[in-house]
Amino acid sequence: MIDSNDKTNSPAESGRGRSRSDGDQTRQRILQAAGDLFGKQGFSATTNKSVAESAGVDLASINYHFGSRNGLYQAVLVEAHRSIVSLDFLQQLQQSPASPEQKLAGLVRFLARVVTARQSWNVRVLVREILVPSIDLRALVDAEITPKIVIVRQLLAAIAGLDVNDPRLATAMIQLAGPCLMLLVVDERLPLPVGEVRQQPPEQVAEQMLCFLIAGLKGLASTA
Repeated sequence: MIDSNDKTNSPAESGRGRSRSDGDQTRQRILQAAGDLFGKQGFSATTNKSVAESAGVDLASINYHFGSRNGLYQAVLVEAHRSIVSLDFLQQLQQSPASPEQKLAGLVRFLARVVTARQSWNVRVLVREILVPSIDLRALVDAEITPKIVIVRQLLAAIAGLDVNDPRLATAMIQLAGPCLMLLVVDERLPLPVGEVRQQPPEQVAEQMLCFLIAGLKGLASTA
């Protein structure tokens, strides 16, 4: 007699499970291949055919999973941004019982490790998009950047003692994002301060960033 609670899948169900898993693996393989090519040679020089060859799939797989080359590029941008800082990470940080200052410290330390690390295709893709924005940037802003900005703005507002809609917080956001963007975009081999910073331990970079950020936020409420 078979127990009615038996969770064993039927052959058909098992097949569907394998298909979904195979589909996820194929999608991820395409993303990785496309990200690497977009990062090295840019969107305009990367064809669906070259992505398919690199990923070991047919062209139909790209259209099935992403709809078009622009759809694929948008997915790569989203994946790249999530690799820098994910919405899940920010939400967990927001919901933690730590003080606002401790939360900011956790965020800055995390970002410092990411932006001072050796560049991957994720970073190269984002750098290209930052330097030469495309029409696909809007999809990245809507899907990833905007909800993250909301959380970070709330955190900065709590430290500064300002209303979350106070326009002065826009400057504070730039003070947080600016150094991270510089460390991502500027080549460490150039004889600039950025090169010196990237040679320092991430923990040291984070503490220096925090020093400026906390002081600036504390003084922000006194500005006009």
